[in-house]
Amino acid sequence: MLTSCQKDNSMAPDNSFSESLAVQNSVEKVKPKPSDLPMIDPISNYPDPFTETTTIQFRVDTGTKVSLIVYNELGEKMAILVGQYLPAGEYRTVYNATHCPCGKYRAVLQTGNIEAVENMTKVYSTEAELPGWE
Repeated sequence: MLTSCQKDNSMAPDNSFSESLAVQNSVEKVKPKPSDLPMIDPISNYPDPFTETTTIQFRVDTGTKVSLIVYNELGEKMAILVGQYLPAGEYRTVYNATHCPCGKYRAVLQTGNIEAVENMTKVYSTEAELPGWE
């Protein structure tokens, strides 16, 4: 069961969210500054490629139930980052992939009947010790 489900049933849990994966962290609403450009894509991440963590920013055009899930190359769920009702606005959350191997990942954002995908790449840090290197 997701820990972010509202007790007032503003987001009633359903089968797609009742998995063993828990919400990894919180989501933060971004307050646009006059110098900020509006987001063109509904979802993006930075930095990309990343070594340990990446910030995923997304936009919700109307208040709705939002799902943000990260999958690996094999289509396995790696983390559920968001699983709750959110009002319209821009948001960001951090995906911590320190426990994940390097490779390709997909962040899938679902809002109502809209689905957006952001491809992400985790790489080795230049400062990390690689197996067999001395």
